[in-house]
Amino acid sequence: MICFSFTIILSFLHGTHIIDAPFYRNLWITTGTIFLGILPYTVIFMFPTNKLIIGDNKRFQSGSASQINVSIRKGLLDKWAMLHLVRTVGSVISFGAMVFGLNHHKLLHLGW
Repeated sequence: MICFSFTIILSFLHGTHIIDAPFYRNLWITTGTIFLGILPYTVIFMFPTNKLIIGDNKRFQSGSASQINVSIRKGLLDKWAMLHLVRTVGSVISFGAMVFGLNHHKLLHLGW
């Protein structure tokens, strides 16, 4: 979580300090915005599904019968997988854009 916050802050700071190249400034600000957007997305969309899955798992581990039948459980896990896919794709796109921005940076040429 600390590394995630560090990435957001640094991308915004770097983006606001690029003056002569609006494409690269917007690239860094966009990557920071995507990373920042993952946090409320997780809280709003994923936590309710997580609570249902984890709550039922805790009931089952404590010896009680599962409150969720198999087809609903499979639906919840499929829903969670799709919600997580959105976070994964956003992170990969943002990370790729950051690598692209670093590779084209005037002061830092990676030589790939």
